[in-house]
Amino acid sequence: MKKIFAVLAVTAAFWGCSKPAEEPVQKSSEPAALQVAVASLRQTAPCDKDIPLGWAASLPVPAGKDSSGAYHVLFYPVPAQEPGMSGPGGRALVRAGVQGESACTRLPGTPKELSKTRWPAQAASLPAPELEERLRGVHVQTEKVALLYYWGRKTAFTPKEIASLKRYVESFVGVAEPALLKDYYKLNPDFWEWLRGAAGVSIAKP
Repeated sequence: MKKIFAVLAVTAAFWGCSKPAEEPVQKSSEPAALQVAVASLRQTAPCDKDIPLGWAASLPVPAGKDSSGAYHVLFYPVPAQEPGMSGPGGRALVRAGVQGESACTRLPGTPKELSKTRWPAQAASLPAPELEERLRGVHVQTEKVALLYYWGRKTAFTPKEIASLKRYVESFVGVAEPALLKDYYKLNPDFWEWLRGAAGVSIAKP
């Protein structure tokens, strides 16, 4: 029963409690640990006071190398009927697999409409179950890439590792909200420039 609630909580986190299921979802895999941690934020003190339950969560971005394996996450309102979205209204620092160990901040001001669309064109055309699975995949990749980033290895990466980093960037851009790309970069410029140096690819610098 707890497993069912975990899956439902993760789904609500990324749809912002607003997108109805297009068809019965049969999960082929468990939610990523990072997804579960993010989904639990709005139901766990102190974040439950700062982040409204109906706000959607962004993709996670590895925090600084001195953050003990933490990730930045943004939260933003979505209208009752997608595809639009508002700008970020809150942010959090979360650790995968550690519920309750987080720090959340309500950003000043009232979030205003940022974009008429939420997802990239190709992602927006996907059935909800497939989009959810791609989001899950990015979370899994993020945790793996973060290990290389936090490790701070000085030697060159292997061709296999470079290919993995390139796949991560491709997967991230494939589902990341276009209107938030500048915000994603600003969460940790060092991470994105590390990717550019290690694999030759990254998101654009604002």
